[in-house]
Amino acid sequence: MSNMISWDANTELGSQKPPLGRWLDRQHPRLQGCQFFAPLNENAGGYAYDAMTGRRGSLFGTPLPSWTTRPGGLSFANPAALTPAQYAVFPSSFDPNCTPHTLCFLLELAGLASTYNDVFYALDAGGRTAAGWIVTIQSNFQVAVGGANFNRFTNANAIPSAGRFALAVTYDGSGLTNGGTASGIRVYVNGLEAAYANTTVNGAPVAAPGNWMLSYDDRGSGVCGGLSGSLYAVAAFNRVLSRQEIWSFRQQPFAAFAATPPLAWEEEAAAYAAVLRHLAQLCA
Repeated sequence: MSNMISWDANTELGSQKPPLGRWLDRQHPRLQGCQFFAPLNENAGGYAYDAMTGRRGSLFGTPLPSWTTRPGGLSFANPAALTPAQYAVFPSSFDPNCTPHTLCFLLELAGLASTYNDVFYALDAGGRTAAGWIVTIQSNFQVAVGGANFNRFTNANAIPSAGRFALAVTYDGSGLTNGGTASGIRVYVNGLEAAYANTTVNGAPVAAPGNWMLSYDDRGSGVCGGLSGSLYAVAAFNRVLSRQEIWSFRQQPFAAFAATPPLAWEEEAAAYAAVLRHLAQLCA
């Protein structure tokens, strides 16, 4: 029997979720520029881990977010704004407001209870959310990417109302100056770029080097809430992934996890064999 957990994004994709402890090949081509990868495969406890760095993220809420067994992930129950929220906090990997990047999410909704249902945001240095980089889903199934001085919105019904799906946001570092178009921000749903409704850019982004948060919003506006649903994986890259790379992440998000790491003695044996071949050539 397989010890892997199946992943299917609306259809069976043949990709497998690794069990806890599976070795991650950080040199894998899929991970070029990857700064953060949370497979969310802990299955229990109050912590989740970034597989790229080993840094620990903490879970918050009363009760804590729950772990799902199939396909394996972290489930948030935030039925309305301003309730005791469930969320996760990780040390930031870079400042998304000032850095070209890609954010990738595998998720499933359990309902949209608030006007804004936050999936991710990076806090500014003062710990404020409104000034950071926010990815949120609105109650009309519209995706919004925004911060203190900018917003970009997809059309309504950009994401499926039911079932698992892949969401990706890229930013190429352009278009976020006063009067700009925010065209440097792109949103992809299940590997395909969304159509956009409108943008607002009133000034340059505010630096957001603070913690990264999954779910939850504490802006206190009465219309903002955390995610109600499940996250199955989150990854962040310090570069803009191509559309093909985004599609590949949707299809096989866990391809860089290997069954076993290379053993130290195998590496030493290979080096020793190379030395012997070199000596043989010198003596020939």
